[in-house]
Amino acid sequence: MGDFVGVNGLEKNIVEAIMNFSYHLTLGDLDAAFKAIKIIKKESVWENLARMCVLNRRADVAKICLGKMGLFRGARALRAIDQDNADMKVAILAIHLNMKEEAEKILLQSKQYDLLNQLYQSTNEWGKAM
Repeated sequence: MGDFVGVNGLEKNIVEAIMNFSYHLTLGDLDAAFKAIKIIKKESVWENLARMCVLNRRADVAKICLGKMGLFRGARALRAIDQDNADMKVAILAIHLNMKEEAEKILLQSKQYDLLNQLYQSTNEWGKAM
């Protein structure tokens, strides 16, 4: 499964925690999802969980992952965005996780062309920015 990229070689209890997290996140049960991942200490696992949150468009959950990874700039950027604009939060999160293609897709779908243009300019894609 695409959500579980990078879990090869991890301990069995961590893989189970990630599977339980994904399950509870899909159901929308955030409390159970957070309880499932309390045991995780590895930063790489937190990064994969944050990527999973981008793909599931769950910026609220990803804030915790960013904090555990030590990406405080990303967490602060998410807090600075208006609560009503969930798509923009997920796009900013994707940018902080180096998921440019996903951010581009989200910004196109939400018709945030000004932010899409800034993304192109910051990645030296001037042809697309014009």
